[in-house]
Amino acid sequence: MTRTIKFSGDYDWSHQPGGGSHRPYSEVRVFGPSRYRRVVCILDSGADHLQLPEEILDDIGIIHDPEDGFETVLDASLCNVNFKVFKDVEVEIEGNKITVETVLSLPGVPALLGRTAFLSAIDVGFDDDGWLYK
Repeated sequence: MTRTIKFSGDYDWSHQPGGGSHRPYSEVRVFGPSRYRRVVCILDSGADHLQLPEEILDDIGIIHDPEDGFETVLDASLCNVNFKVFKDVEVEIEGNKITVETVLSLPGVPALLGRTAFLSAIDVGFDDDGWLYK
């Protein structure tokens, strides 16, 4: 059985946000105390968490709580990067509103939709016949 997954953020490959590439993108709405921001994120199955530029979180009123701490992440260039951790952030991914337990952030980082956030919002899996999606 073959099933095509159609995402709401359908972009022409030659005109991708951030330049032409074959990267999968998804629209994520990030909700602050009084408003939200739409962010186009690269779907990164190798990333553990949702990663957002700190400027976006600041803009919608989400302030880093020092008690949430920091997390050191080995990035794609094999460098350790110390990210601020933001806990329990409300987001909407492909029309599904969820609370993301951990969001990593630094100023100017690319927006990445990691697997824990993506799999929390989208019910995916596979069996003997192929991929399943709800």
